[in-house]
Amino acid sequence: MALPEDGLDRFDFYGAGYVTARGERLEGQIVAWSRILDDEEMLCLFNSHGGKSRSADVLVDGILNQSDGKEEMTVVFNSAQLASRSRRQARAYQKGSKLTVKRRDGMAYVEIRDIAPSQVLVAASHPEKEEGEVT
Repeated sequence: MALPEDGLDRFDFYGAGYVTARGERLEGQIVAWSRILDDEEMLCLFNSHGGKSRSADVLVDGILNQSDGKEEMTVVFNSAQLASRSRRQARAYQKGSKLTVKRRDGMAYVEIRDIAPSQVLVAASHPEKEEGEVT
């Protein structure tokens, strides 16, 4: 993942305690992972910092997220909508909103900006119900 607000534009692993070129330690960053099942990717992420908002560019699968000519993922869960958060934080990634899949240096990613402390987001490449789906 890239952390543009910290001047780290390269996609790399920046774990807790990573020291930037400016000598600053990174603490409590966004933690992100995805699960792929057949033709769908589910992206899960949360801000592990308990007191500060965080941003990141998170890598996603470039093939699965370009179906039907649309390069996007859909937010299917946002913890800020369930918690007592400010309206701005809850509105930013409302359930059903789209995350545009962008490309840089042959890699696909989504921009995540200003995730509130301890906020959780889940996005899917194909969130629609399918016939035969278990409800």
